[in-house]
Amino acid sequence: NAAYGSIYESQAPLIRFLYDLSIPVPSSMKGAAEIALNNKVRAAFERPEIDASGIESYFREAAASHINLDVATLEFAIRKRLEREAGQLADHLDNIENVRKLRQLLDIIMALPFPVVLWEAENNLFGPLTQPFKGNTEDPDQKVLSDELNRLRERLKIVSPGGGAA
Repeated sequence: NAAYGSIYESQAPLIRFLYDLSIPVPSSMKGAAEIALNNKVRAAFERPEIDASGIESYFREAAASHINLDVATLEFAIRKRLEREAGQLADHLDNIENVRKLRQLLDIIMALPFPVVLWEAENNLFGPLTQPFKGNTEDPDQKVLSDELNRLRERLKIVSPGGGAA
């Protein structure tokens, strides 16, 4: 994997140049680029802290260089990350940083050029997110938490049993 990454890093400008001139890119260069970029995207979603701008740059690079992404493998890795984060958050909705982190992950997922199955994350969080907010929204920190929980509900399209936002 490191070898493909190193080949790709040194050849990326040439690959873009060849595409700009409508010259076919040798299959060995394109293959190395596909492996390297797919590995970079997958690794970016596996890091403890997700770098949205870095992930966005990988997708821009793939589009600019006409690199095929392994959508099935990437979707699986991203979905598993989302499911893990949602499962951990389900029991701790009072932690603003974890709520914000999951909402930001969902923002990134919604901007991807392919869909990610949200079913399991929605299932894990449906019960907890449809419970009435127990905090005091007069407290600024609790108001921020309430707002983040509402954003999270919106991203996951979770509504309260009465039909409105929970």
